[in-house]
Amino acid sequence: MYGSRKSPWTPTIRSLILILLGLWVVVLFKVTGWSGQPLVDHNKVDEGFNRPLLRRETGTEAAREVPEKSRNDPNAVQGPIGSDAGSSLHESRSFLEPHCPEVPDKNYPMDWPIMDVVKNWNPDVTEIPPKIHSSLCRFDYVTQLDIARAYRNAEVPFVVRNVPKMASTVHNWANLDYLAERLGRNKSYLAEYSATNHFMYYSRRGNVPKGWEPPNENRKLTFPAWVDFAKRHENASAESPHYYFRFSSTGPKAAEWLRGDLSVLTPQGDEDKFFLVDSTRTRGIFCRFGMRGVVSAGHFDRTRNFITVMGGLRRYIISAPKNCEFMYLLPRSHPSERHSQVDWSAVDLEKYLDFPQAKVSELILEPGDFLYIPSGWLHYVMSLNMNWQCNAGSGAGRGRVGDLDRCGFGDLGQR
Repeated sequence: MYGSRKSPWTPTIRSLILILLGLWVVVLFKVTGWSGQPLVDHNKVDEGFNRPLLRRETGTEAAREVPEKSRNDPNAVQGPIGSDAGSSLHESRSFLEPHCPEVPDKNYPMDWPIMDVVKNWNPDVTEIPPKIHSSLCRFDYVTQLDIARAYRNAEVPFVVRNVPKMASTVHNWANLDYLAERLGRNKSYLAEYSATNHFMYYSRRGNVPKGWEPPNENRKLTFPAWVDFAKRHENASAESPHYYFRFSSTGPKAAEWLRGDLSVLTPQGDEDKFFLVDSTRTRGIFCRFGMRGVVSAGHFDRTRNFITVMGGLRRYIISAPKNCEFMYLLPRSHPSERHSQVDWSAVDLEKYLDFPQAKVSELILEPGDFLYIPSGWLHYVMSLNMNWQCNAGSGAGRGRVGDLDRCGFGDLGQR
């Protein structure tokens, strides 16, 4: 009886249902990377996003809108500054071209009062101004390696570019599908979350001050979910949530393929013995992918670092160790020791009276650039668009770390 009943679903209706199911599966893949569950609670973090990035006026709580062109085209903000006056990627130039003799002089690099730098280009703004305060030398790896090595041996910062072994990596990393396959579409990684665009490293080791709260929160995201979030919120305001995606070539979730893609940052692949000054003291390759507008608080590292951008653009503000006494660094044993307490995008001049005495320079890194930052040199990092940055340390250099004595860190820079 029941077997003879005609189905109410016509072929047309069944086909329509199958098409709708197929579209649903495609949407599910885009959001979850086939995990079956959204990896970002959009209802939780999307609130308040449809606002332009704000430039906060120095020393006040006031804010004004940045011109719309500064946020509507992330790919328009590109290119290096400094000695590359012929860059075709943008029209910005340094106020003073760097002097780059074969051996750096004692006053290298030139620097400027920090308030001049951040007033000319507020750290919360991603649009490159007509001129910036850039003074680091840039060398071609193929033709100027000996000069670059002299600067590295002098323990001063500089940039090297045109590294032949990295050309294919820069090309491959421009492809999001390539990175998704390498990282795994379903594999979760550490993603730092901040309620604003500002981030600060911390560790719970040592003495945790009473009432201290972590400046950002550690969460887990897949790479496709992070890319989706970064793309949807590239016009987020400075006061809106941001994510900082992280992974490395070491640890329980090691991305071991990094050793092949970034071989020059490994003892085996650094054939010219240039990038790893002390190859016995390297701890692997560490990568941070930043969405547009992300700012990392000013700080110094104990080790020498070669930092490379393999996609997108990053701005760095660099300061010699002697300026640490003006940076109001959080003290030893603090969860964020070595980091500046000052918000460089909205400086409270009544609270941080000596901050204007600090001197800095700045630069922009583009894909394929390698920046050398010696031990103890302070740096403040800004993402001008969605970008990929990786670095490798190789022991501590003496250089000018003795200047950290005046800030209460003594030999910390040499550990």
